[in-house]
Amino acid sequence: MSRVANALRQRLAKLTVLATFSLTMGQAALATAEVVQWTERTYTIPELVEMASPAVVFIGILNAEGEYIGQGSGFVAKADGYVVTNFHVIDGAQGLIVKMLDGEIYDRVKVVDYDRRRDLAVLKIPAFKQLPTLTLGDSSTVKVGEEAVAIGNPQGLEHTVTNGMVSAFRNTEGYRLMQISVPISPGSSGGPLFDLRGNVIGITTSGMQGEAQNLNFAVPIEYVRPLLETKSEPVSVAEVTRSQAGSTSSREQPQASAPPQVPPEPTDIPGMAWLVAHDHGGSTFDDFCLGYLFVGEGTIGYTNDSGIHNWAVPLSGVKEIKKNTFYGSEYGAFHIKLTTGTNYNLVAVNDQLQFQAPDQILIMVTQTFEQARNK
Repeated sequence: MSRVANALRQRLAKLTVLATFSLTMGQAALATAEVVQWTERTYTIPELVEMASPAVVFIGILNAEGEYIGQGSGFVAKADGYVVTNFHVIDGAQGLIVKMLDGEIYDRVKVVDYDRRRDLAVLKIPAFKQLPTLTLGDSSTVKVGEEAVAIGNPQGLEHTVTNGMVSAFRNTEGYRLMQISVPISPGSSGGPLFDLRGNVIGITTSGMQGEAQNLNFAVPIEYVRPLLETKSEPVSVAEVTRSQAGSTSSREQPQASAPPQVPPEPTDIPGMAWLVAHDHGGSTFDDFCLGYLFVGEGTIGYTNDSGIHNWAVPLSGVKEIKKNTFYGSEYGAFHIKLTTGTNYNLVAVNDQLQFQAPDQILIMVTQTFEQARNK
């Protein structure tokens, strides 16, 4: 028995040495994992994409049954697993998955911090190695007219690259938005927007429907820095959803008159169009249909498949367009009041069929009215 015992002890000792060696080597590999070194120069778009893509992620959205119900984009900002995306990407989700370019999938995803008003969220994944990261730039130094590049997952098409320029900066509700001509589509939300030095200058957040495909928006990167420095304990996305009950979270949205689904994008309307919920005029905002608010060629109106609630009027027929103070305000409702006294209540809807703030719509519609007045 002593011989057997000695043999077992010797084998155990060898395994312990091997395990210690493997652990030490693994920690060394984690500490010395290859990190992309950006230099202070201008990159070609292919160079930028090759260096940045490993840090851009696909975000899958899950319901309470663990079923896949949508997608978004994001990027790694810290090598130990901090991922930046839009708040509306995770709003209403009961679970998330994060997929890296190399195919690695993380399904234990938590929320570190978020800023609902600016549409930002920081996630934490349990990285088992140092992850590739992106360099955060300084959006306050970005000039209108600069070239910009986006990488994201429009319609689930992973790591799609588009480019354009920074078209303008818009002030809304006490913060800035970056207007960009870089094409983005549903699924691109939360992805990084780069300058040609490889710095992330913004987070792509929304795009226009209809003819204005190059009229899109990004949140300046400066707003995400405080969220990355938070010391809060990460919580599940389901807890964040519960904490948002009573706000514009999808859990508290009123019911549509029919099961909600994204209506087909109209092809015969002028100018710009946005997906909205059109209130049917009850005592509370609890009955609506989905369609498109559009503006262009001197006209503003609403259209949907049924044609029942469709309307269109000249811009001169509009008395005001602004956020609601009371009716539907918990959902971010806004109204369009005509000179005839007719009032239409609407709520902006994102690509995940969730209500969202109407700021970007109001900016562009107001700009269209100003341009019409100056003609």
